Amino acid sequence: MQKSYELLLGELLQEASEEVDAAGTLRTDRARAAQAVRVGIGRLKFEVLSRETRARLGTPWAPLNDLDATQYLVLQKHNWTIEYVKGLSRDQLMFALAQEIHDLQLPEDARAAAKGWATRYGVWDELKDHLDDPAP
Repeated sequence: MQKSYELLLGELLQEASEEVDAAGTLRTDRARAAQAVRVGIGRLKFEVLSRETRARLGTPWAPLNDLDATQYLVLQKHNWTIEYVKGLSRDQLMFALAQEIHDLQLPEDARAAAKGWATRYGVWDELKDHLDDPAP
């Protein structure tokens, strides 16, 4: 069974927080936390894209696991070799799929979790266009 988006976002935020702290480029705890929220929410959008692609394109005889789904999208978009795409990191895959991640509308439960964290750490205004439902 898949993790809830709230639980997944918590894990992504913890990972991002550790990376931001290790980089040591931000001076205040508040600035580090806000940056971790930005990074974590971006990674959440990547994970949502991956889950949606696995659900849409995976089959019982050829399931798309882990990064397979996003690697497939990159392969189709850029016409790179399988070997090259398989060697890309998650952040490189995110960069290669920047437009798709940007355009992705989060499912309601993922959006609610992201909005809570973004609001709490003062980055909602900068992220709301990427998280809120599009205007009618």
